[in-house]
Amino acid sequence: MTNNVFSKLAPFIQNYIYKNNWVDLREIQVASCDVIFNSDANLLLTSMTASGKTEAAFLPVLTDIYNNPSKSVSILYISPLKALINDQFTRLNDIIEEADLSVTKWHGDASQNKKDKILMNPKGIIQITPESLEALIMNKPKDVYTIFNDLRYIIIDEVHYFIGTERGIQLESCLTRLSRIINQIPRRIGLSATLGDYGEVEKWLNSGTNRNCITPTVASGKRTISLAVECFNNKNDFYNSLYQSSLNQKCIIFSNSRADVEENISSLKEIAKNKKTDDIYYTHHGSVNTALREQTEALMKNTDKKIVTGATLTLELGIDLGNLDRIIQTSTPFSASSFVQRLGRTGRRGNKAIMQFLFDKSEKEKSEFFYDNIDFDIIMCIAIIEIYLKEKWVEPMLMPKYPYEILYHQTLSYITSIQSISPKKLAEYMLTIDIFKNISKQDYKTLLNYLLKIGHLELTDSQELIIGSNADKMINNYKFFSVFQNKLEYIVYGDSKQIGTITESIKVGEKLKLAGRTWEVTNIDSDKFKIYTKLSSGTSSNTWKSDAETNIDFKIIRKMYEVLNSNEEYPYLQDNVNSLLETNRKIFQKNKLNEKILIPSVDDKIIFPWLGTKSLITLSYILKNEGINNSVLKCSGIPIGLKTDGLITENRLRKIIEKIIDNKMTIDEIKLDDFNINKKYSEYIPDELKEKEFRYDYLNLEKLKSELNL
Repeated sequence: MTNNVFSKLAPFIQNYIYKNNWVDLREIQVASCDVIFNSDANLLLTSMTASGKTEAAFLPVLTDIYNNPSKSVSILYISPLKALINDQFTRLNDIIEEADLSVTKWHGDASQNKKDKILMNPKGIIQITPESLEALIMNKPKDVYTIFNDLRYIIIDEVHYFIGTERGIQLESCLTRLSRIINQIPRRIGLSATLGDYGEVEKWLNSGTNRNCITPTVASGKRTISLAVECFNNKNDFYNSLYQSSLNQKCIIFSNSRADVEENISSLKEIAKNKKTDDIYYTHHGSVNTALREQTEALMKNTDKKIVTGATLTLELGIDLGNLDRIIQTSTPFSASSFVQRLGRTGRRGNKAIMQFLFDKSEKEKSEFFYDNIDFDIIMCIAIIEIYLKEKWVEPMLMPKYPYEILYHQTLSYITSIQSISPKKLAEYMLTIDIFKNISKQDYKTLLNYLLKIGHLELTDSQELIIGSNADKMINNYKFFSVFQNKLEYIVYGDSKQIGTITESIKVGEKLKLAGRTWEVTNIDSDKFKIYTKLSSGTSSNTWKSDAETNIDFKIIRKMYEVLNSNEEYPYLQDNVNSLLETNRKIFQKNKLNEKILIPSVDDKIIFPWLGTKSLITLSYILKNEGINNSVLKCSGIPIGLKTDGLITENRLRKIIEKIIDNKMTIDEIKLDDFNINKKYSEYIPDELKEKEFRYDYLNLEKLKSELNL
């Protein structure tokens, strides 16, 4: 045991360590104690999954609270998922078992009785989601002061999940508002298993705190990784391989869509039934009922039974699911970060990390368009694996410059909490929140005037702003607390129990797949948004089509080009993928994708500039400004090029590219005749601000220049 650090820990923590037979503190735990005990800095803890980050954060923090008791709740733990809160709740209760502390879950599914007790006697730890924190700050600011007036620490789990996202902007704003209510600036601790450059995350953690951030450097430790990539031209072969690969394995089968999860699990159930093996197959995604998801999580965590769970990104984050034997992927993650997160789910506690990619190519037919005959999803899979193995790289965090939608949301939330305020004081309050620092007073005035015009705000006789009648209904609905899109959902009942939700319209007699089974619709209550079903079999009508944007980093696209343009062999590719890669490389060479930018294809021409998504979209608009009609070309869901009419020549295209590289244009010169920002509150933002947001947050001329240079 590291005696010097151990001796500083609170007695109840020392007992916890003895009771759990720890031989020594881990390096990250020692480093964390050093920062907490010997500085006033914020702290960023980053290391692989199951490396002891949670304990690294809580052991010194709980010790500090033990030595210097707080007059209120002392620690606020923030998580992106209720499931992660529920998981950590048990772990934290084990740690504080002998202390006069409590852990309280504070989210939509948590006990109101427990919340009321905290109001009467605020102490210990509160675990919360950004949405529940929003609700508390907006509707009960006086309770916020009572609960948190002596708050010392804010611990943000899976911090990478928030950076640059709408939820992250909301959270950053809420943390500033919380500090202003309690007139305290608690120390912040961020936890993550998936970070490349720490700079943006440290900046985000420090926002509004007047502190610096320390990120201890600790050895990542060696682990053995086993990777395999395989594809199948026959659907039965694909499902049989999926069955064999997961047989007697405790594993997660990750897919990019809910429809694929349901199809995979229902097919595995059918095979197991025919082969008379146990039905140990479960589903876990956002449309599966919460109780069913929690049952699956508990089963995976608390049993050694070899169960198989099909999932989307809902199981990507750090919920403790025990020792998994392997991860199986039936599609390519759209980021290196996602790949690393999923790989980190297996290979814990010194075991080998095993990940298999199994691709179903049975429905792929030969196309007259050469680009459709390249398996860009598999090429991207190879690219991500290579980048990780050789460079341990993950995507940098991108911070938006003009988050007008969240400014709108936070404006209404803040006015609700205080009832009324003058425009001048409102601007002073909102525009000094760090995340809104790029938004000018003039832009904010434009926004406020627009909200007055549409009735979301009103002016009183004393010239103070209040919530307008056209916004009343919206802000009094619980869905207002979230800043991500809420699609209209129908609750699905099967066997008289809730099994989940769907967002698509469906008719009586049609079938849907949900929670790993097929259901036939028997009745629809349109007024109450309820669908009643009975167990059935066969194919389903629901597809869970997603309009989510796919943003691929240039480094991955560039690596895809290198994979296609080389003869390098990859040891993790199985024979059928090696054969497919060879075919793909021949198509690449035949169409001279390594020499030309503009490639003729049937009636159109295809521009293959090998750019990241933002740069590709920027180039698309520049070409439109030059009179060249084009649209983004997606292959296997990946934005890979631009499709144009037949009027452009290679020579003209190269001249436009030279003009871009030679700095002969600015971002403000790009005309945006058509653009789309599809966010929850976009409709409440005036067009001139939306255009500015799109220009600076969705396009990137400087990045385009640098990528074209390469």
